[in-house]
Amino acid sequence: MEFWLGQQMELKTKNRLTFLVYALILGAFIGAVTWLFLWAMDFCLELIWTDLPERIDFIYLPVAVCTIGGVLVGLCKKYFGSVPGVLSIELEEIKRTKRADYKNLPAVAVSAFLPLVFGGSIGPEAALVSILGGLSTWIADHIKTTAKNVKAYTEIGAAATLSAMFGSPFFGFAEIFESRKNSFISFDESADKPITIGSDAFDDEIFDEFNDDAGEINKISSENTNSGKVNAEKISNEKISNEKVNTEKINSEKEEEEPDIFPKRSKNLIYFASAIVAFGVFAVLSHIFPESGIYRYEYVPFGLNEWLAILPLAVISSLFGYLYYIFGILIRKGIRPIKEKKVLLATVGGFILGLAGLLLPYTLFSGEAQIAQIAVEWTTMSAFILLLTAVVKIFVSRLCFLTGWRGGHIFPIIFSGLVLGYAFSKIVPVDPTFSALICSAAMTGMVLRKPVATVLVYLIICPIEYLIPLTVATVICCFIPFPKMFEKAEREEIEEELESKKQMHDKEKQKAGIEKSGN
Repeated sequence: MEFWLGQQMELKTKNRLTFLVYALILGAFIGAVTWLFLWAMDFCLELIWTDLPERIDFIYLPVAVCTIGGVLVGLCKKYFGSVPGVLSIELEEIKRTKRADYKNLPAVAVSAFLPLVFGGSIGPEAALVSILGGLSTWIADHIKTTAKNVKAYTEIGAAATLSAMFGSPFFGFAEIFESRKNSFISFDESADKPITIGSDAFDDEIFDEFNDDAGEINKISSENTNSGKVNAEKISNEKISNEKVNTEKINSEKEEEEPDIFPKRSKNLIYFASAIVAFGVFAVLSHIFPESGIYRYEYVPFGLNEWLAILPLAVISSLFGYLYYIFGILIRKGIRPIKEKKVLLATVGGFILGLAGLLLPYTLFSGEAQIAQIAVEWTTMSAFILLLTAVVKIFVSRLCFLTGWRGGHIFPIIFSGLVLGYAFSKIVPVDPTFSALICSAAMTGMVLRKPVATVLVYLIICPIEYLIPLTVATVICCFIPFPKMFEKAEREEIEEELESKKQMHDKEKQKAGIEKSGN
């Protein structure tokens, strides 16, 4: 008995050590690939937007470049589907399915790269999470010693990617594991709590589209539309039967899962350690091959005026965050007639993006590289131009995403908030840096609805001395009501995204079935 217990303890220790080693190696790999992706992106941006204008003197070059980019993006969307996906959905799918899809990684990489280098007002975070999350799952699937911990390694991949890209292990960890649940107040007084992406009820409903059994019920319903009550009873019985099967299946899967070799707290520490390694490798490579990187503000002492200004600045900037959802509703209605014409839709999006960039250059690109520029040049711009830039930046960011220019939204929102803060500093007597950071944090807090992650991401661009005022501004956001119409619009947009993914998976299954029958 003692010999058996000793063997079990030795095996458990070996498993823990193996998990730790592979997690750290994966973190290092993620950090290196993230750096390589961003380096390639910066190289192409320099080639298209700096070298090309020096050779071609054409005032409308931004319009031409963005329109050509729109055609290429549209072709990618037509043949590869809506990839990469929405960051929030990608992270939620990793949590629920315990893995990330890696069948279309080349298509995801190309589809993600083109919008970024052709000036899209989107960030690279969604693309990198899709690519590196899929790579993490593939690695776990193909290495025998890691195959039983696919979920853990996939989550590590997503957290490490965000940590390396945003230059903060804390942010990557918080973004993966912080829920938006109960963060905001809803206008729906009849509900006990708001339905947001973080709530279990909402998650269960929107992800039911991926349930094969539910799909079979719908199939039975469509094939027997003339069967009356008999058909209804058949569907009802079939549904009950399938629900029992689903319950048994879930219980079976839980039983088959490998028991945690670490306590939850210890496993979280390993996740965090992997994120630190990813960040460290990324930082070392950036030091060896210097790049511009993200601008970091220096501490400027702030006084009573700044403390008194936090509340109004945070409230007003949070309301500006509503524009993210308002523009989404308006753009979705506007593009409805050409929604299914993928190439035309993306081309129109590119053309409008180019026009905006021609008139307001800061509306192009994701924004992280432009923070250093706006921190200097805002003094030469009027309050009206700054305010207009902030608003149009939000608009084109939403336009890009909804017309097929897929990517993240965090960097564009951060940049829009900074520009908004500079505009306010020309109107009210507060320090410009303080105003920019507070406004940006409040606007980002309203859009992300993840207070901890919001505060942590700002420690990348500002000193620790701003932690308390930034935290206060983000907490204020939590008390700003989140209108029901935005919840509904967000839900519809996510359902469309899930339906698009479902159709793409169905096409892949049909293609695989045809190939199999052909063989």
